Amino acid sequence: MAGFEVIVEQMSRVGIEGDIWIDGSFLTTKMEPDDIDLLLVIAEHHIGSLSRDQHDFVEWIQSSDRDPKLSLLCDPDLVFRLPSELEWYDHHCGSILRHYEHIYGRSVVAGEPKGIVVLSVTKSLPPPRTLSTPASTGLEPDLTQTKSESKGKE
Repeated sequence: MAGFEVIVEQMSRVGIEGDIWIDGSFLTTKMEPDDIDLLLVIAEHHIGSLSRDQHDFVEWIQSSDRDPKLSLLCDPDLVFRLPSELEWYDHHCGSILRHYEHIYGRSVVAGEPKGIVVLSVTKSLPPPRTLSTPASTGLEPDLTQTKSESKGKE
């Protein structure tokens, strides 16, 4: 599970939006699953506009040494979701999604239909701003004055 969390955190940190389809023995009653099978479906607005960090993430997921598989016990694949009105949508994106729907959408043993778990990932929120505290503005309250002293000054 920790490896899956690393992938989700990295995807969010670099600002890649999309869906993660989750499958494998991880979703069964198997006590110690070997890995988690994932399909990262990257949102279409990223096509042709990946930042350096996003490009590095995609390369890492698709690495030939299969680093996520070995170090994180995740078996990820990746596809960019293309606009369905493109002439070659079916050849690239559509056929890949149908392939995974067939694999992830059926039980391995009986071949019976089952659901697919989908996690949507959005851009990470910027870190919270540090608000000025009274001490940092020089306006710290005078805590030495008691209520009775302050009443006497009124």
